[in-house]
Amino acid sequence: MDVFIDQTEFNTTQVSLDGIINDARSHVDPSGRMIVEVRVDGRPLTDSDFDQLASQTDIDADEIQLLTANPYDLALSALSETTQSLNELETAHKSAADFLSADETQKALDIIQNILKTWQNATLSVQASAELLNISLDTLSVNDNPANRIIDSLKERLAQLREQLIASDFIGLADTLAYEMDETVTEWTQLIQSLSNQVQGAQN
Repeated sequence: MDVFIDQTEFNTTQVSLDGIINDARSHVDPSGRMIVEVRVDGRPLTDSDFDQLASQTDIDADEIQLLTANPYDLALSALSETTQSLNELETAHKSAADFLSADETQKALDIIQNILKTWQNATLSVQASAELLNISLDTLSVNDNPANRIIDSLKERLAQLREQLIASDFIGLADTLAYEMDETVTEWTQLIQSLSNQVQGAQN
């Protein structure tokens, strides 16, 4: 069985998947890189694949490739993508509000579903990036507003949207989307920029 870290062959005496990964992790850790993907015979493994293969003491494969990345670059890339997604939300908020005002409810609901998913991903991106690099969110703020309070405020606002959806309060929902959410976009964009600055500072 051949084992590669990125494009470089890696010699290991381990024969189980867990053993190979742990051995490789010990090898790459001093460089500051981390394993981000595992491929077995060219196929990227999913979480369920890991669960299935973890029980094998001797993995049946011809080739295992471990792909690595710089965690700082990984975090900065994720935060950049999140910012781009947030920039598109202002248009989405307005479109959904306009459809609600025009009684085109289903079109609005389709957009709102994507809006909620985008906000959920934004929250995960910020929290995961900070956790990945051991950056405490307590050290971040926007206009003296702590990051954790900004995150909690978003949760409250999204809960309000869901309550309005459940109650079919489409007038209130349109007002929330049209007049309240864009301020949240601005605040979160600034929060992500603040976190990105910390990541860049830590990298340098």
